[in-house]
Amino acid sequence: MLFAQFHGLSSKIYVAFLITAVLPVTIAGMVSLFYSLEVLKNETLYHLEQEVANQADSIAQFIEQLRSDVLYFGNYSTMLDFVEAIKNHPEPKMAEIRSSLEHDFTVFARTYPYIYQMRFLDNQGFEMVRVERVEGEIKTVSELQNKSKRYYVHDALKLKVGEITISQMDLNVEQGKVESPEKPIVRFATPVADRKGVVQGIIIINLHAEFFLDQKLALARGDITYLFNLSGFYIARRADSAIKTFEMKPVSELKEEFPDTLLQNIMQGKHQTEVIDNRIITYAPVKMNQFLPPLTKWVVVLVYPQRQLFANILNLHILYGLMALCILVAVVAGFYMSRYLLQPLSLLRKETEEVAQGNFSQRVEIKGTDEIADLGQSFNSMAAQLEQKCQCLARRQIQLEGEVATRTAALEHERQNLATIIENVGEGILSVDSCGYVELANETAALFLELPKDKLIGRRIEECCPHWSQLSWFNKTSQRLELKMAKRTLVINVTPESVMGQLHSCLVLVRDMSEERQRVDHCRELDRQMFQMEKMATMGELAMGLAHEIGNPLAGMKTVIQVSLEEETLTDYLRKNLHRLLNEVNRLSEFLRTFHGFSAPQEMHPVPCRLDEVLEDVLLWTRKEAKSKGINIVYPKDKIPKLWADPYQLKQVLLNVVINAIHMMQNGGEITIGMCIGESCQKGLSRDESHVRFYVRDSGPGIPPNILSHIFEPFFTTREDGSGLGLAVVKKITDQHGASIQVDSQEGQGTRFEFIWPVASGQREHF
Repeated sequence: MLFAQFHGLSSKIYVAFLITAVLPVTIAGMVSLFYSLEVLKNETLYHLEQEVANQADSIAQFIEQLRSDVLYFGNYSTMLDFVEAIKNHPEPKMAEIRSSLEHDFTVFARTYPYIYQMRFLDNQGFEMVRVERVEGEIKTVSELQNKSKRYYVHDALKLKVGEITISQMDLNVEQGKVESPEKPIVRFATPVADRKGVVQGIIIINLHAEFFLDQKLALARGDITYLFNLSGFYIARRADSAIKTFEMKPVSELKEEFPDTLLQNIMQGKHQTEVIDNRIITYAPVKMNQFLPPLTKWVVVLVYPQRQLFANILNLHILYGLMALCILVAVVAGFYMSRYLLQPLSLLRKETEEVAQGNFSQRVEIKGTDEIADLGQSFNSMAAQLEQKCQCLARRQIQLEGEVATRTAALEHERQNLATIIENVGEGILSVDSCGYVELANETAALFLELPKDKLIGRRIEECCPHWSQLSWFNKTSQRLELKMAKRTLVINVTPESVMGQLHSCLVLVRDMSEERQRVDHCRELDRQMFQMEKMATMGELAMGLAHEIGNPLAGMKTVIQVSLEEETLTDYLRKNLHRLLNEVNRLSEFLRTFHGFSAPQEMHPVPCRLDEVLEDVLLWTRKEAKSKGINIVYPKDKIPKLWADPYQLKQVLLNVVINAIHMMQNGGEITIGMCIGESCQKGLSRDESHVRFYVRDSGPGIPPNILSHIFEPFFTTREDGSGLGLAVVKKITDQHGASIQVDSQEGQGTRFEFIWPVASGQREHF
């Protein structure tokens, strides 16, 4: 009976109430519940993954720092002096250096509390120097041992200078027995060579493994922490364990606890988080540099109980349960309230239908003093007013129809005129609404944007103009954008149009600036060529002056050398040096002609030329200056094919490059001259059987990118005493020989000049 009376407008309002109030709240609650649960889980897993990544990064940073310290001691001057003393056996000197080295070891070990031992062993495995932490104090150990049978000694002696090895975590062994109390140790070792590069021993730093277990792998909320070694072993520690225990076990023992796929992912060094059997397992590799073999690298694994991390989710379930109960109460209350409020409205429905049919004479009578009664009176008043207004509207309708027809004709005429103007202007015009869609476009805009006009209108402006995102077009100020396309350079001007302070649309004007830009670029190129011609003319005048002032003294020097060579009492060594001096005078004469050649072509005389013979003369004039700055020059001594070159000009090329490298390396280093073979060649250069590649590489500070593009320009230099002609001469001689040069430089990593030079006929097959 109750539901039989609930029909019509009452049922519709109640259903509307359910749809607009209860149903959205219910759906929002369910979505919020699901989303909140997912967000909470994902956030928890993300933070766990970040936690294990941070721990892995902390271990990697610590190992990198300790690696740098070990390598520093490997190249430490006192260590090198001690190695030299071991090799030459000067007992007094060796005792003094040993004392100094023990002092340095002691100071370093005191600085880092996690260091247990610091030792130096000779290449036979005998301890030569050893300091050790005993009860918190660093002491020098006099009872030295033979460690030649220990695996980490063999591993370290196999390394090259500058490489380092890290041992597995194991217990410290002294005098052939495990030290008591047991001490888990990780050893960092690197070979130490004398100044000739011959390995004379190794330096070893022993690290307390508890440093990783107690500090680097400390957990705030975990259950178990694992540290996997990619060689197949692991160690574990429970977060609530009060006993510090150490034991390394094979990974195969975890097969019952961890699935095979999980173990494979861990051993492959992946970074993931997985939920398995109500446990959350997150793992990350210790990202160390490539100085270690893969089997010495580690992976940190943290295991958390899922119930502990997701305990707060239960509170969300209770909260949303209460919300569902409140929604149910609201549904029932809305049902009864709608019946009470909507009963008087049924009286208005019938009369409303009459008014809807145009019968304004009907009136309704509703008794009472509440708002519904007032509504009935208002309805009656409305019906009377509607009757009067309807008559007035009928008259006004006839009048407005005539005015609308007149105004519509005028607007159509204006629209046709505006459309004609837009279609015939030379600039592209687009109108974009506030949502970014093209409302209007002319044929010129379609031509510029390379799209048909019918495909422009109705599309988003970002699809038509990819660079539109660079504009903040929703601002109230006009903006300008330059767009370079395959065939045109377009300038786009955007003018926003606002209505009552709100962005309504944008007017976009597109102008083709291609021809104007081409004229500007052409003028710039002409200016650059005129400047270059003026600079070359100035350099030609300078070359003529230098050739005149230097040429005469060089001719006198050459005469004196030739007269001296005619003396029969000269020794072979002096005669050889005089010949070299004569060659150098000839080269300087050729250089003057090369310098002059910037304003006039230079004559060259290419012949089959050996690169190593030219290098001997180059090194003769540069070795002393290089040695004074601590620079070592390495050059090839293998069989090299003869190059097709003028030997004096080739010598000038190499001499300029080597001298520039020496001047740049103020703190010493190494200059390497070698042949490009296989991977040592720079990328992008194809192999050519008629050419050979060689390079000059230094370990200097490198050349900044903003300077690298100008190094071959005449008179461009960064040195206060430089002329700016050395590399310009190099470039000119290289081009005259049909060769090419390429420069690769990075700041802080040195510079490399690579030459592709023609080979003398018949030489390539012998190389």
